[in-house]
Amino acid sequence: MTSLTITDQLIPAADLGPQNPLPQLSRSTGESKPLTVYESVPVESRKYLGYGVSADVADPALPYLVQDGYTRDRQVRPFKTAILENDYLKATILLERGGRLWSLLDKRSGRDLVTVNPVFQPANLAIRNAWFSGGVEWNCGVRGHTPLGCDPLFAAELTHPEGWPVLRLWEFERIRAVTYRLDFLLPPDSPWLMVRVAISNPHAHELPMYWWSNIAVPVSPDVRVLAPAARALNNAYNDGLRCIPIPLHDGVDVTYGSRSRTSNDYFFMVPETSRPWVTALDADGSGLIQTSTRAQRGRKLFVWGESTGGNQWQKFLTEGDAKYLEIQAGVSPTQYESFPMAAFSEIEWLEAYGLMEADSQTVHGCDWQAATGAVAAELERRLPAADLEKMLASNREFFSKAPERIIQNGSGWGALERLRRERQGEPPLVRGSGIVFDEETLSEEQSPWISLLDKGSFPEVDEPVSWMIQDEWVLMLEKSADVSWLASLHLGVIRYHRGDLSGAQEAWQESLQQRLHYITLRNLALLATREGRSSEAARLYLEARALNPDLAPLAFECLQSLIADGHDARALDLFEEIPPAIAALGRSRLIMSRAAVRAGRLSLAEELLKNLEVADIQEGEVSLSDLWYELKAKQIARDENSEVTDEIHRKSLLLPVPPHLDFRQAPRNNASLSTP
Repeated sequence: MTSLTITDQLIPAADLGPQNPLPQLSRSTGESKPLTVYESVPVESRKYLGYGVSADVADPALPYLVQDGYTRDRQVRPFKTAILENDYLKATILLERGGRLWSLLDKRSGRDLVTVNPVFQPANLAIRNAWFSGGVEWNCGVRGHTPLGCDPLFAAELTHPEGWPVLRLWEFERIRAVTYRLDFLLPPDSPWLMVRVAISNPHAHELPMYWWSNIAVPVSPDVRVLAPAARALNNAYNDGLRCIPIPLHDGVDVTYGSRSRTSNDYFFMVPETSRPWVTALDADGSGLIQTSTRAQRGRKLFVWGESTGGNQWQKFLTEGDAKYLEIQAGVSPTQYESFPMAAFSEIEWLEAYGLMEADSQTVHGCDWQAATGAVAAELERRLPAADLEKMLASNREFFSKAPERIIQNGSGWGALERLRRERQGEPPLVRGSGIVFDEETLSEEQSPWISLLDKGSFPEVDEPVSWMIQDEWVLMLEKSADVSWLASLHLGVIRYHRGDLSGAQEAWQESLQQRLHYITLRNLALLATREGRSSEAARLYLEARALNPDLAPLAFECLQSLIADGHDARALDLFEEIPPAIAALGRSRLIMSRAAVRAGRLSLAEELLKNLEVADIQEGEVSLSDLWYELKAKQIARDENSEVTDEIHRKSLLLPVPPHLDFRQAPRNNASLSTP
C-alpha cells in the first residue's frame, strides 16, 4: 500500500535570516553578458533564444524580496516534510522549501536515486539569492532557480479514485502572475514516482513561460549521463552557445561528468520522434532515470567541472567532499529561452522518476547509438510511453478535484490576485476547484495592496513591506489619487524596473519631499551610480545609511559606493564604525579587502583575505579571485620597486589562487584554472 506521512525531518541547517527590504533594482555581483550564439547552432534551435529572458538592467527578483540574510552557521532544525511511500520507493518532499524532492530511496536496492544533501546551506544562486543543492527542484516562471525555492508552497492531501493518497502542491508565481501545481503520485504497485505538472495562464494575452526540473545525482568517474540525442547545444560558461557532437567533443567523452574540467551546460537535442528521457548510470549500469510525456522535451546535463573552482563550489554547498552533477528536464530545448503560452491556456505533462538497470557493457560502450538504444528499450519495457500518456489522460478528472485536507498554506499573493479579479470583473484566476487561494492566507505583505484595492490608497505605514510590478496593479496605482510618500516610492520602483529612469527619479524626489526614508535615498543613490554620478551616489548612500545603520545590505552598498568614488580611506574608516555584527560578515570583509588594496594597505588586505568565507558569493562572481590577483600584482610591484605593469600583471596571473578564494567556473582574464 501507499502511505502519505507528514512529519518533521531534522537537518543541520543555516537560518534563512531576514529578507532584504531593499528592492532589487540592479543586477547582483555575478557577471551578466549577452549570450553569443555560434553559427554551428541550427536555425531551428534559434527560434525562441532570448524570448522571455530579461536583458535590461532590472533584476528579475522583483517583485519578490531578496533572501540574503543567511549565514554559514548551521544547527539542527526541523523541516516539515511529506513522505510518500510504497513497497518500492520512499519519496521525501520538503514542504517549506519549494516542494523540493529531497530524497528518493529505492527500497529494493537500498540506494537513494538522487543526491541527498546532509545539510541545508543556502548560497547565492537563485533569482532571490538563496538556493540550496540536492534532490529535485521545480523551476517555474522565469529563467533561473525558482523564486519560490526557499518558500512554503500550498500543500494538500487527496485520495486517488483507486484509494491511495496523493500529495498536491501549488502556488501563485508573481513575476509571470500565473499558477502552477504539482501532483505527486505513487501507486501501490509502482516502482515509479509520478509528478504531474500543470501551469495555467489566466491572462488575455500570450506569456513567455519557463519550466525546468533540476535533478541532482551523485557523480563519480564511472557515472555516465545518457539521453536520446546525437548532438547537444553546449555552453562552457566562457564564450557562448555552440552545437557539438555527443558523446565525443574535442576528444573527450563529455557524457562522463567527471571528465569536464570546467563548468558546462549540455542541452541534448532530442529529436521530435524520440521519447524524452535522461539518466545517470554507474559502472553497473544502474541509476536514476527521468522520463515524461511529450510536452516536456528538453533534457540537459550540468557539471561543475574538475577545476579548483568547480570543486570549491560543490564543497561550499554541502558538508564533506561528496560531488554531484545535474540531469535536468524542461519544456524548452534550452534555458536561454522561454516557450509561448497562449492566452487562457494550460500546459500539463507527467514526469516519472525511478531506477534504471541496463547492461553495463553496452551503456558504457563506445557505440553511443547502442548505449542509448539499450536504455530506451529497457525503459519501454519497464514503463511504456503509451502507459505514461494514458495515465495523464485518464486522471484529468481527478487532477481537477478539490483538495481534501490542507496540510499547509503558501503565500497570500494568490488570494490577493483572486480578489482583484473578482472586484474588477476579470476571468477567475483558477478554473475548476483543483487549487484554492483562501482569504485566510492574506498577511501583512498584502495589506497595502488590499487598501489600494478597497480604498484607492495605501495605508499610513512607516515601512514598505512588499513590492509590485504586475501591470494591473501598476495601472491601479497610477490612476489612484494617492500622492503619499509610499505611493511615490512604489511608482519610482516600478518606473525604474521598466526602464523609465527620469520618471523614477521624479517619483522618488516627490517621495522625499514628504518623508525622508532610507529606501528612497538608496534608490536615488543607485540611480546616480548607474548614470555615472559617483560622488552624488556616495553622498546619498551615506545619508541613507545614517537613517538605518543596522541594515547589512545597505552598509554593503554604501561601502562599495565610497570605493567606486575613490574614497578608499573613507570606506576603511566607515568599516570601523559599522556594527560589529555587520563588520564580521564575509561580504563586509571582501569589500574592505578591496578598499585596502586600492589604498595600498596590502598587509591589511592580505589579512582580511585569510580564511575569508563570503556566505553570499554569487554563482558567476569572480571578485575573490580577481581581488587576489590585484593584490598579488601590487605586492610584486612593491617588491620590484615598480608600478603595476602589464608584465607584472601577467606574472600575477601565473600564481595559483588559494582554493578558498577560487570560485571560477571557467578561464578568465588569461588566468589559467587550477586543478586540485
